[in-house]
Amino acid sequence: MGDVAQNDGRAGHAGRHKAVLSELVKIMRGIWGNMVEEEPENHLDYSNTYKPNVAIRGGGAGGRHYVGDVKFLDPLSSNMEDVARRGSYVAFGNTEPDIRVKVFGLKERGKGEGTFKPATGTGYVKEKDGDYAHAMAQNHDVRCLLFETFGGFGRDVERLFKTMAFSVMDKMSKSQYEDEASWSTRSWTALQCQRLSVVLHIAAATEIINELGYGDGEAAAGRRAYGSLDADGDAGSA
Repeated sequence: MGDVAQNDGRAGHAGRHKAVLSELVKIMRGIWGNMVEEEPENHLDYSNTYKPNVAIRGGGAGGRHYVGDVKFLDPLSSNMEDVARRGSYVAFGNTEPDIRVKVFGLKERGKGEGTFKPATGTGYVKEKDGDYAHAMAQNHDVRCLLFETFGGFGRDVERLFKTMAFSVMDKMSKSQYEDEASWSTRSWTALQCQRLSVVLHIAAATEIINELGYGDGEAAAGRRAYGSLDADGDAGSA
């Protein structure tokens, strides 16, 4: 029942997506300040085929524009026959392959080699533009910031967190240590991952609650979650 509510929600998935995006942007602004733009309006000069969720002008690898697209997906399905087996063997196996094609597109390869076979990597692949074809053509640093409803952080999210942690030597500030950290928090990475994880899980759970008719439709503000809960589930002061 939960999988049906998670995938076929009549209210769509904007609530859970917005909650995770807003919390991620808050974490990024703690490192790069107002350079971080959430859903920028003036994006046509560097991405005119799709509006990014988050961008940092000159903040990507090699001084390129950082262009991030947040995706919050469920690896299961409301129809169990549609659940791919690869998700039980490979992390993000049921979400990453298709969403990376949507974001980055495909390059043509393997002419005359028959139908493409994922298991072997052989066969023909037809060229296809992704959502960020314009940004990629300009050599911007395009990233697919993928999250799953069971709490997984995708590879580009991990890279982003490693970059941010390096800039602060993975150490919390005095105020973070005294006012935000729980007894189990010993690094900047642990603190921020805990807080983002709380928001992610509450947003996903609230979507299910509201779809099943047990919520008031407003509890989806997972970004408010740690106002009353810290990462360990105790009363927080953030």
